[in-house]
Amino acid sequence: MAKPTAIISGAGLMGRWHAHYARSAGAEILAVVDPDPRRAESIARRFRTQSRRSLHELEPPAGTFLHIATPLSTHAELIRWGLAHRCHVLCEKPLVDTAEETASLLEAAESARVHLVPIHQFGFQAGFSNVDSAHPPWGQLTRVEFRIASRGTEGRSPEEVDSFLDEVAPHPLSLLHRILGIPIATLEWQWASPVRGEWHLTASHGTALITIAVSTRTRPPECRLDIHGDQAGFRADLFHGFGVQDSVGSGAQAKIWLPFGRSLRTLARSTTNLVRRTLGNEPAYPGLKELIRRTYSAVAAGASPAIDASEVLAVALARDTWRKLRLSSVADSRG
Repeated sequence: MAKPTAIISGAGLMGRWHAHYARSAGAEILAVVDPDPRRAESIARRFRTQSRRSLHELEPPAGTFLHIATPLSTHAELIRWGLAHRCHVLCEKPLVDTAEETASLLEAAESARVHLVPIHQFGFQAGFSNVDSAHPPWGQLTRVEFRIASRGTEGRSPEEVDSFLDEVAPHPLSLLHRILGIPIATLEWQWASPVRGEWHLTASHGTALITIAVSTRTRPPECRLDIHGDQAGFRADLFHGFGVQDSVGSGAQAKIWLPFGRSLRTLARSTTNLVRRTLGNEPAYPGLKELIRRTYSAVAAGASPAIDASEVLAVALARDTWRKLRLSSVADSRG
């Protein structure tokens, strides 16, 4: 089997980790591309490859993997360059700015017979990907909660803080698509944003209440998913990549021992996860390594993309809805 080849577009923090995990998946890094030659050269030296200021300086062989880790405003142009050169594209989220453009690019990728994969890595973390979606441990859903507290807006302008929700939206939305198994764009969201940088969204599906809280002001930082059902609960630490299942009877003894059992399971899972990530050379962004590996493997096997086009489009449509709610909220606050 031919060794996969990869190009890294974007020599910032995420570009470095894309290169790291592409190399761990067996790829030869053909080039690191960035308008800043010093940044490009810094990563290129680490991976013993060439640096370039623009993709237009390259003529990659068909089937090369193009990793895009650049600002959102550049994604569409870079993706189209990759598709024109018959490259498989892995692009940081959001893929592009609108669902309409997402649909256009997915169609172009299908026509070019290449994979177009957004970096929705949370669903590929060991803590979540081991859950059997056909027979989930929680039974019938009653509640799904996301809590995201980030420092990602520090030093940003007020306008950039306002748009932060658009950037993080693909993470909870991609997981919701897998948990609920429905076109999530059909959910009707209720919105609250008491101050800049704080958002609270709620929706319902069948018997389940869905809540998503995103904060740029809460400390400490966290990224957590809690799933509750009529049979069990499931908690995932999405920053660290592990999940813990809770199952408890209705008796008094079970309730008394619940916090002790939960603590022991959390300690065991977090320790196992730390060992696994250390041995697997996965120091950051859990799930990214597995998503890249599965994308490479799918291409080699002639299989479907690691993330189905239906999920990609569903997330983009739901993100459009969130953005409309955000923009309406900002307009109301200014009016």
